[in-house]
Amino acid sequence: SQRDPIAAAFEQEQAQLLLELERSILAARPSAQIRVEQGGKRTTVSKLAVMAPLETAFGVVSDHSALSRYVRDVVQSEILQWHDADRCVVRVRQKHSFMFLSLDVEMRIDACHDRSKRWIALDLIEGDMRVYNARWSLEPVPLLENRATLLTFEICAVPLVPAPTFILDGLAKHGTSAMLSEVREEVLRVQ
Repeated sequence: SQRDPIAAAFEQEQAQLLLELERSILAARPSAQIRVEQGGKRTTVSKLAVMAPLETAFGVVSDHSALSRYVRDVVQSEILQWHDADRCVVRVRQKHSFMFLSLDVEMRIDACHDRSKRWIALDLIEGDMRVYNARWSLEPVPLLENRATLLTFEICAVPLVPAPTFILDGLAKHGTSAMLSEVREEVLRVQ
């Protein structure tokens, strides 16, 4: 039996589009924006798609003890205690630099995972920050559901040391973009 030439052409075009989408994901750089909410709360929202299944990407961003191995600004990370299978206390020591500001931060963070909804919430318990609330969200990339994942990292962080807003915004955008690039490298390495 002969194949329908229109169907064959459509399949070939669709395959080409998917290949171009995969190439654009591999070449993309992280995006980072500051969202200002009512009351002046500033949240950095960074996004990056990775060419890996959702389960692989989730495995990387939920492995809190491994962060210092592949995220340059994380000097030390260790799980101190598991409350249950999806909640733990993590100690993190980070060193961030941007322009003339350098922050050396140590924190204990409550990390809560929800594998079915594909998010991780990170909230400050105590440490060298006035505020630290972060959230990972993971979702399949349309058309590439089993092969690509969109990572979104949102963070609202206020250090104990006062600094100008433009410096803190720059530090947050620079730091989250670099971290997403490093996460992508690790995701690609482990798959």
